[in-house]
Amino acid sequence: MNTVTPVILPLTINVQFNDPETVRNNLDPYSPKSMTYHFVANADHPLNIQLVDVPFEHVLVSIYSPSGLFVSSLTFKSKLAYFHLPLLEESGLWKLVVTHFHPLNGNGLIALHQGEIHVNSTNMAFDFTSTASAATSSAPRWYKGDFHLHTHVSDGNESLEHLDELCNQSGLDFYTITDHNLAVRSLRDDKLPTHSMELTLDDNGHINFIGLTQPLDIHSLTKQAKTVHEAAELCIKAAKEQGALVSLNHPFNPHTGARYNFDITLFDTIEVCRPYREGKLSIDDAKSVKAFDELWSRGYRLFAVGGSDFHAKVRSEYIRPGKPITHFQANSLSSASVTTALKLGHSFITKDCEVEYQISQQQTGKPVLWGQAVDAHYPILFSGACQESVKWQLMINGKIATCVENSEAEFIFELSEGDFARIEARNEEGNLKVFFNPIYCGKPARHPIEWLPLKAHIESQLH
Repeated sequence: MNTVTPVILPLTINVQFNDPETVRNNLDPYSPKSMTYHFVANADHPLNIQLVDVPFEHVLVSIYSPSGLFVSSLTFKSKLAYFHLPLLEESGLWKLVVTHFHPLNGNGLIALHQGEIHVNSTNMAFDFTSTASAATSSAPRWYKGDFHLHTHVSDGNESLEHLDELCNQSGLDFYTITDHNLAVRSLRDDKLPTHSMELTLDDNGHINFIGLTQPLDIHSLTKQAKTVHEAAELCIKAAKEQGALVSLNHPFNPHTGARYNFDITLFDTIEVCRPYREGKLSIDDAKSVKAFDELWSRGYRLFAVGGSDFHAKVRSEYIRPGKPITHFQANSLSSASVTTALKLGHSFITKDCEVEYQISQQQTGKPVLWGQAVDAHYPILFSGACQESVKWQLMINGKIATCVENSEAEFIFELSEGDFARIEARNEEGNLKVFFNPIYCGKPARHPIEWLPLKAHIESQLH
């Protein structure tokens, strides 16, 4: 640990990374490394933080008050240079800790001062307050939105204000900002669970936390971890203690897929549907859906979500907010209602299409909700329609039971104890257009499996 002599601001910190080389996808056991710097700051003045010249990496900067309170965090993997904390509440010896979770070589400059706030500076103060309108309950209804979006506070290209406009233009009822390792306040806090983030200690496993109730002090949680895998699971457990939803993101992405042997029981959802270029088969989606069915067949009930992973890259013509859309049924857009709906699988996914459907008990006409348990040997009726011809597939226990190629389809089926069924629609290229979460019968026996052997098995089949 490197510690500089405490000085009164202004101060420029030269952070030195001393690993032999930079290895982003390092899978050797690696312990998180931290460097601590102290400085004297005064209350009732803002603290200005400038990333003068830093590596564009998943490096975490954590700030602590003289009393030891975790005050803020930011990341080197940011499109911004200027940040601030308004009107500090304590005078005295403050602490800044730089933490990295994969091998890095080189240096970075951080400037700290108290004075006038830069015009382009972003406020990094935590605001975990809620609004009355966000918690107002009503009759259950369907909402649509996007659970995976980035702003320029991390590596997205859009401001929060412009992202809000894009989400409005896409007709979304809600969106969650999942900037890297940062819970950033949203603009429309009456319409979404605002406090979410994407945990990205390195690029060997990206994980969304949706519905945090307090700041997540990643440095303090992980400083005793012996490996990055252990650090990630410590963060997951801390997020779950807050009641947050934990989602495994793009697990088969060749650059940022899940390459640690994660404890599958820690996850509530898995991303199975992402953007794709028209006319090109999304092999990552195919693998994720296969993993989803394998996990369900072995008794693991993780439900499916979609996410645009929007960064506003010009080259990504088909990556926009709401591509895909995750629809869910809840009685409000409070954080608790949203996360509960997704944890229970009361949701489905559409990608660049509209869908109409009905699913009910055939004899009584009583509606069935996705993610719901149904009685054994009780006929279920499903009818669905898209505005284009698609391949509808009824999947029972991960296998195709019935297939219809048309804009419309109707299925009648029954489940036995331990069975699960889901329905999907694909276009002629084989890409997902609609993915309904399963309904199931009874409590399945769990057949333990580890993530990495499952991943290797699927990748050997689909490549």
